[in-house]
Amino acid sequence: MHQASVGFHCPDCVRQGKQKVVQGRAAFGGLASRTAPLTMILIGVNVLLFLFQIVAPTVVTPFGRINEVLYDYANFGVFVAENGEWYRLISSAFLHWDLLHLALNMFALWMIGPLIERSLGRLRFGVIYAVSLMAGSAGSMLVEPNAFTVGASGAIYGLLGALVILFRNRGISIWSSGLGITLLINFAFTLGIPGISIGGHIGGLVGGLLATWILVEGPSRLRNNEALLGFAIALVPLFFVVGLWAATTWSNPIF
Repeated sequence: MHQASVGFHCPDCVRQGKQKVVQGRAAFGGLASRTAPLTMILIGVNVLLFLFQIVAPTVVTPFGRINEVLYDYANFGVFVAENGEWYRLISSAFLHWDLLHLALNMFALWMIGPLIERSLGRLRFGVIYAVSLMAGSAGSMLVEPNAFTVGASGAIYGLLGALVILFRNRGISIWSSGLGITLLINFAFTLGIPGISIGGHIGGLVGGLLATWILVEGPSRLRNNEALLGFAIALVPLFFVVGLWAATTWSNPIF
């Protein structure tokens, strides 16, 4: 028995009293401000690369004047296909056009990342982020291979997709939590504002949904080993190959 403010409580009652059910807006916003190591590392890498980017010179290119770092590392199908610069599929997801672009993506990552990292652990969170990143790059190559594309938004959309699966798995409504409204608003911006990578956002969302579904709702007989994790990790090279194929198939030579 445990002494309480009024009388004594049995151990079972104490355990039940300590249980906390998180639902509604608390599930989406209340926990999001808590830090998580990998989330903070990703934010730090994006910020450091942006600082490196803003001190780089502007160079004259066939497309006009552009920041040298963006020109060398942004996702661009022609350079991926013709020059073999496959690394652009990865590096582009850590670069941003300007401070506002960086701030919006990093705020979203700071809000969403800890929810997933604390729920699934650093390794699985990292896998979901990597799959979403690569799926976003593949999506941008499929839809707009002849445009320079940068930003972490493909990976961010993948994390939103991960939350959809996690909330569904735990019986939390995406509408009462605010996640559904957030998705609708973001899709409205994606479709309504020129210059936003539609393919990158949709591709990232698909990657996050698929990777998280495998990790959370895959066959129960596989959940006690690393098979599901292996299947999710395999999505990274799969989307990478899709991105290379799309760049080779759909991009138009410029010279």
